[in-house]
Amino acid sequence: MRQWQRERVKWVPGWIWELGLEPPALNFVYGPRQTGKTTGLKLLVRELLKRIEPDSVAYLDLDIILSPAELRRAFEYVVGRAARRG
Repeated sequence: MRQWQRERVKWVPGWIWELGLEPPALNFVYGPRQTGKTTGLKLLVRELLKRIEPDSVAYLDLDIILSPAELRRAFEYVVGRAARRG
């Protein structure tokens, strides 16, 4: 995001505004490398944090998930956190 802030032209991918965000929302973003997926999601998270409680937003970077068991634990954590919030 720091690099994006320094750019003269700040490109924002239009698809981020097409994601379903009404709770309970679950979106998967995938595609070729280096096409703006991470930047787009970080921009979306930044905008969401201006409008809603930070505890209402979860971002999972699946590049760091090493196994199906880790993915399951990550989802269980997010779902458990949401359940505790009601």
